[in-house]
Amino acid sequence: MERSEESIANDISSLPGSIIDGILARLPLRDAVRTSVLSREWKYKWKSVPKLVFDFQVGSMYLRNSKMEDVVYQVLRHHRGPINKFSLSCRTSPDIDQWILLLTSSEVQDFTLSIFWGDKHGMPSHFYAFQNLKHLYLYKCIFRPPPEFKGFSKLATLDFQDVDYIPAIFEQFISQSPLLESLRLVGCTELDAFEIQGPSLRFFTFHGVFKTIRFKNSPVLAEVSLSVPIVQSPGVRSSAVFEYFHIPPMLKKLHLHPCVLEFLGAGGVQSRFADSFNCLKVLNLSMYLDRIKEVASALCLARSSPSLQMLRVSLYTGGFDQAVIDFIRAQETPDPYLHQLRRVVISLFSGSEPEIELLRYLLASAAGLEEMVIAPFSSSLLDDARLMNRLKQFPRASPAALVYVKGRELCIIFPFLERLVLFFLVFSTKWTAQARL
Repeated sequence: MERSEESIANDISSLPGSIIDGILARLPLRDAVRTSVLSREWKYKWKSVPKLVFDFQVGSMYLRNSKMEDVVYQVLRHHRGPINKFSLSCRTSPDIDQWILLLTSSEVQDFTLSIFWGDKHGMPSHFYAFQNLKHLYLYKCIFRPPPEFKGFSKLATLDFQDVDYIPAIFEQFISQSPLLESLRLVGCTELDAFEIQGPSLRFFTFHGVFKTIRFKNSPVLAEVSLSVPIVQSPGVRSSAVFEYFHIPPMLKKLHLHPCVLEFLGAGGVQSRFADSFNCLKVLNLSMYLDRIKEVASALCLARSSPSLQMLRVSLYTGGFDQAVIDFIRAQETPDPYLHQLRRVVISLFSGSEPEIELLRYLLASAAGLEEMVIAPFSSSLLDDARLMNRLKQFPRASPAALVYVKGRELCIIFPFLERLVLFFLVFSTKWTAQARL
């Protein structure tokens, strides 16, 4: 016998209020509002939902014959209780400031505003009164706090994309956010000399144009991701974009995307940096293998990281440069500075001669290497048999290391382990899964 919707709703209504609030908070806003038709008791429950997410960009909100402005205003006007999270993805509208004003009486902790169509939206002065804010995400906005603004003292996450700000004021704002753990800036205002003071900062991501980035009083910063646009802004010299980047001593993970390595090597080729990155364990690099400055900078970074255990390299090739091949071949092997390296992943591999030389150098240099994974750019471009034969001929600093081609069966194992590992590949799911990484 099927039960009526009202009977089911009554059963749910018997649950503790905190559980009901949790259920409603996890529903899309449109579905939470629809629960008002379940029963008389459920008519107003949606009005106390602590999480309001309006997404007019991907169609999760169906306006039908209603205007976007009317939907948001009506929900906010009828809402009762605290609003912990407010997220709005919409076209630009003069009503946004009024909606934010309606939120000032709530204890908003998580705020998102994404303008996907129209001009950038300037954040109103009353927005800066959200003193309970912990997570802030702005896309295509203007961030200009009033002079009396003292920062968000509880802010833990800050994510700006295509946001305009005054660099000096923004730098002061960061220094007034002592609990900030994650800072992400993508395509925002160009920076000249940017100094970051973040006693709690753990993660930093930046994509854009800058000349200097310095970390001051950032003792727990563990992960940095850095990229610069390939096409620079008009009037900005590429050689001046990356004049100085200070890597904090406690950094454990570093991600450098295309073109960054070239700017890092603008001062000339060197074997190692003056300062070692003693805590760096994971190094993710994207580089053009036909640019000798990028290759030199990559090797320099690896050598300057005595604790490095994981190296990921995504390769891009715009042409063929014999100088790059000669440079890699001239490197000392085995390299005494790569003895801690345990795992290497090479992505977008096409089998070109510079790529082969890079594999040869890494195999001959890393005495502690346990595994090398090769992810081809295209299966049709790579001759597996030829690659296997060449790799078997290369000297190896680590006789226990395994080499795989991602997405295929085991490509090559070093001679004395071949039969043993092949046995485990047949009878052990663990080895099978590992071979197909």
